[in-house]
Amino acid sequence: MTKVIGAILAVSMAVSGCSVYMAAVGSDEKNVAFLRKGVEREAVEFHLGNPRRVNQNSDGTTTHIFEYEIGNEPSLGRAAGHAAMDVLTFGLWEIVGTPIEAVAGETVRLSVTYDENDKVKSYRTTQ
Repeated sequence: MTKVIGAILAVSMAVSGCSVYMAAVGSDEKNVAFLRKGVEREAVEFHLGNPRRVNQNSDGTTTHIFEYEIGNEPSLGRAAGHAAMDVLTFGLWEIVGTPIEAVAGETVRLSVTYDENDKVKSYRTTQ
């Protein structure tokens, strides 16, 4: 009986961990409070990273499209909860926990248009 329980625990620990890892790593939210008209392109890219897409507009402006995730910050508490559920359910929690973590958060698309001097002319977000 002890060997069976040990084997079950070993298997459950081997298959668990995806939801635990996903919750612990998460995705840090981008701080866009700095964004305003006149900010230089380099400052925007410093805070947001490289744009997903760059569009050259016919009026001489350039539009950069950034994508980032909100609502999926790293959480050790959430990771510990997943780990506890993994142990209590012998790893079966991963059937539920991994999809929950996979859909956590929401992708935000930020469109920033720069003037001919590479300064923010306008910006808008869409979700």
